[in-house]
Amino acid sequence: MGCNTSAPLNPQETSIKSTNTNELTNKSISNHPNNTIINNNNNDNNINKPINTLKPSQSIDDLPKSDAELNTKQFEAILRIQRQARRKKAIKKASAEQQWKIFADLDTKDEADMLHLAMFFQTLLDRVPGLDKYESTRELSYDPNDDNDNYDTTIYLDNIQIEEDVTHVKGDYNNFDIGKVPVTPAVALEIIEVCRRGGKLHFNTIIKILRGSYKYLKTQANVKHLTIEQGQKVTVVGDLHGNLADLLYILDESGFPSSLNRYVFNGDYVDRGEHSVEVICILLALLTAEPENVFLNRGNHEDEAVCRVYGFQNEVIEKYNMLAFEMFTEVFKHLPLITIISNTIFVVHGGLFHDKDVEISKLNQIVRTDYIAKPEIEYPDNTIGLTSYDTLKEYHKQLQRDCLWSDPSKSLGISINDRGAGMAFGPDIAKHWMNLNNISMVIRSHECVYHGFNLAYYDDSDNFIQFTNDSSDVLPIESLDIPLLCTLFSASNYCHGDNYGAYLTIYPHAFGGSIKHSSSGLYYIVRRYKTSESDIKAIEEKNKSSLTQLILRKKVSLSAAFEAIDENNTGFISRTDWAEIMQRVTQIRIRWLSIIDIIAPSSSLTSKSVNYREFLQSISIAINIDFGKGSNSNETIAAMYAQRGKLEAIFNFFDTNGDGSISREEFHKGCEALNASMASDENKLTDIDKMLDLMDFDGSDSIDINEFLEVFRILDAKDGKVDGVISLAKPGFKQ
Repeated sequence: MGCNTSAPLNPQETSIKSTNTNELTNKSISNHPNNTIINNNNNDNNINKPINTLKPSQSIDDLPKSDAELNTKQFEAILRIQRQARRKKAIKKASAEQQWKIFADLDTKDEADMLHLAMFFQTLLDRVPGLDKYESTRELSYDPNDDNDNYDTTIYLDNIQIEEDVTHVKGDYNNFDIGKVPVTPAVALEIIEVCRRGGKLHFNTIIKILRGSYKYLKTQANVKHLTIEQGQKVTVVGDLHGNLADLLYILDESGFPSSLNRYVFNGDYVDRGEHSVEVICILLALLTAEPENVFLNRGNHEDEAVCRVYGFQNEVIEKYNMLAFEMFTEVFKHLPLITIISNTIFVVHGGLFHDKDVEISKLNQIVRTDYIAKPEIEYPDNTIGLTSYDTLKEYHKQLQRDCLWSDPSKSLGISINDRGAGMAFGPDIAKHWMNLNNISMVIRSHECVYHGFNLAYYDDSDNFIQFTNDSSDVLPIESLDIPLLCTLFSASNYCHGDNYGAYLTIYPHAFGGSIKHSSSGLYYIVRRYKTSESDIKAIEEKNKSSLTQLILRKKVSLSAAFEAIDENNTGFISRTDWAEIMQRVTQIRIRWLSIIDIIAPSSSLTSKSVNYREFLQSISIAINIDFGKGSNSNETIAAMYAQRGKLEAIFNFFDTNGDGSISREEFHKGCEALNASMASDENKLTDIDKMLDLMDFDGSDSIDINEFLEVFRILDAKDGKVDGVISLAKPGFKQ
């Protein structure tokens, strides 16, 4: 999700809009129904007739009879209206909460699935022969505008042409080049303004920002430290995911970075949103301009494999080129992992560690550039048979995965993480590790929470957040028994999810509604916001689409599970059995019975049972209808629910130069890499040239995305329905 920046984003307008969307618990007394008398009588005789209203010291009995009767009726009418409004609001809130729960569970499930896909393709990319993986590093290492940069251009820049003599035109927001000047605070402000106005940074400016941040980050430790002195404040920002409006709002509200106004950004700057390029460029420019006052932690999405399947690669290629993408991901490798504030507040993107006894000092031993999100063999099984040196390397890699991927759990101990990487850690693990390392508070992000902020180990009913008139949320005084670990998420309306964004500000002294944290002596306050209007219909449609994708992927397993309890082969099972199987097979823990009327056709439902065959068939029918709208239409691409993301990722794997088509050479290299990754007893890809010729409908000696998707559609439809399964590949299928 992103914002439309074709028009300037006025900070005041953004602030007002955000404030208007906040829900405050303290309502103005002037809006109380007892203080408002409504005249609904339109009789001409009563138009100019004065109405006696209640004074604070009066009751209805003190008024004249006629006026008392009138006020009683009005009062009763108001109460009826209020009850109806409260009922509608409660229903709307319950519906929104249900949709939010579905969205959150589906998002976690999607990330686990996409991680597997991402790591599969990363493995393939590592095995593709003939690809030069050093161009981006070489290009980042050299600045032609820096007279002190000794670099042999005859060796490394033969194939990369970068313009050097470009005049800096300040007014050209559509192709903004900063020229040869360094990235100073003033230049960073200009870059922010260009992005605010919907402009575009020149490719030379992108390279300048990347080079400057790359050289700085290479010198930094995994764990960064900052101390809050009197008169200073530190603002911590969670996931932004390409939401430019949220970043601009935070900077407008909290102020430009300086020695008195420092920032910690906690990862996941890119992917999912439409303005990831602008967001990361602003942040890297701020880092370069104010390195002592801006701290950037790495998130799990600052990873080449993840970026390829979640949208950042496509965005960079569309706006610039493949070299720019590779340079971005090279910079990502050098981002620090952790920031510690005043030796007591631990800021990390994901969470804590599989080793509850690891000391902070050991975290600087991690070689953060030697990282893979998900190894082929899970840790610690991948250490079997290794030397002590290699075992220690794998241990460090797992610590980094924990930093970027782990999540808190209310269950005690350490358990498998539903995301597919890192691990889930309980309050006992958090408390032990925090006590061991003298940490009083952990701030992590990584997880979209409805209010933009929550305390992971407090029950939802504890009412630990206090809403105040200044639209702020304040943290409670910590419990001695419950570790103070919070989740901070700053992308509002994330993927149209109707959530708030939030940021947290820490002070060395009391400040406007803040609460003192006794262990650290610091004060902090959390402010939440929305920079765009939420649309419950949008999230409902997204959830329905995501559920459809999930059901298609699990269709075979669902059918087998339904048939297993349908002993008499009637085609019907009870609603309760249907809900239990849906939850068990999909691994999505939602109230399936409450949404059965939304995802199942009414003809498949009785008061007590579900025609599961008709239910499953209805998914295929719906997709077939969409496919009738044309093979090259948006509806066709959107209808490939279960396989769409995989198809696009596979296409990008083959399209190594990112020009939007797969050449014969690229196709050969991709197929050779696939063959190399297969076991000796698996069927290898043969007749590679013939396969390309079959897909090359226009005779261009290459395959574009439409041809690629059309081939899949044709093969998928051979059995009479488009259900995400190519029946030609199944035994026993006859044409």
